[in-house]
Amino acid sequence: MLITFEGIDGSGKTTLVEKIIQEFKTKEIFVTKEPTKDMEAKDPLALAFLFMADRVEHTGKIKKRIKEGKIVLCDRYCDSTYAYQGVLISEKYNLEINKTIEYLKKAHDPFVLKPDVTFLLDVSAKTGVERKGGSDEKFLERVRNVYLKLAKEEKRFVVLDGRKDQKDLVDEVLKILGPKF
Repeated sequence: MLITFEGIDGSGKTTLVEKIIQEFKTKEIFVTKEPTKDMEAKDPLALAFLFMADRVEHTGKIKKRIKEGKIVLCDRYCDSTYAYQGVLISEKYNLEINKTIEYLKKAHDPFVLKPDVTFLLDVSAKTGVERKGGSDEKFLERVRNVYLKLAKEEKRFVVLDGRKDQKDLVDEVLKILGPKF
């Protein structure tokens, strides 16, 4: 099983994953995150391809862990590329956002695993900036809108209110995942 956690910067993804790990009843978990290493690129299209290259290697490791019977918790996965790089590429090259996202999805199709469930921690861009600092609030709002669009299109998404107390979020995630966790 592949469970991913998504959301804008400052939404609380990483903290939630850390707290869920402490609550898991099974020891058959593998925790990972993206990007798996530092990548530098100035052009958003180049960065998207670097993320995809990294994801090819990362997905191989995830597949291995799933084959071993582990549950994989992943802090960011392909949806982050669709949201972040989708916005950046669309803006830089003056492309329609939906077409850019479709292009990125088609490029991923041959190798990416579709998560069994994706928890989207939703907070306003203002909240994300207040928590994380240094981010462009208008940019994060555009990224947030892409995440919300993706969540409407795919049933695997569960949108959580990222403003809630972490304990309440952990309880909500564990309830959704069921008693085997």
